Amino acid sequence: MATNTPPASNPTATSQPPYGTPVAQGTFMPPHLQYLIQQSPAQFAYMYAPASPQNVSQAHTATPIDSAMYNAILRSSSESLSTFKQAEQSSTHDWPAGLAVEGDPRSSYQYCSLTNDQPGEWWMVDLGRVFQVTTVTIINRIHDCNCGGRLDGIVYEVGIATVSWEECGRFLGPADGVLNITTTCNRTMHGRYVRIRKIKQDYLTLCEVYVYS
Repeated sequence: MATNTPPASNPTATSQPPYGTPVAQGTFMPPHLQYLIQQSPAQFAYMYAPASPQNVSQAHTATPIDSAMYNAILRSSSESLSTFKQAEQSSTHDWPAGLAVEGDPRSSYQYCSLTNDQPGEWWMVDLGRVFQVTTVTIINRIHDCNCGGRLDGIVYEVGIATVSWEECGRFLGPADGVLNITTTCNRTMHGRYVRIRKIKQDYLTLCEVYVYS
């Protein structure tokens, strides 16, 4: 973990576009990626969360960032289809579904979506239109509790509509201590909706979900 201190003053909500800046060929680069691609953990130990529709109250707060988190962020494509899209979940225990798509991948309680502990819990994002879906990456909650294993036993599903789902793949574990969980669909799939569903009864906690085409 780097030990340097954060910048002397926090950026204001108007100092940069709140939802990221379009770059070449229409791709999308969230603010934390714009900054971090020019840094390293040794140069910058703190990450500022961008403002977003789902997480305005958490905008521009600083928390330590370690090498594992930094590398996971850089591996996350700026072309994620799910970032800042509408999300919902089967139930809500403190934290809403939108926290998994608000562009802030910090891996602790208040930055992650969280369902109740009931059978069949799920989380879903609406991509806005039909895409070919190839890969889904989850940032797991591991930095503030020994609860990463909650993602043991999940099914990834893709649907044209929310009443018809096809299985993209499964992750059976172990997830405990694993920050970045990536699953590639087992065949070519097209859909507007992506759902992550628990196989066994447990809380479903997602700190960030990236969907790629």
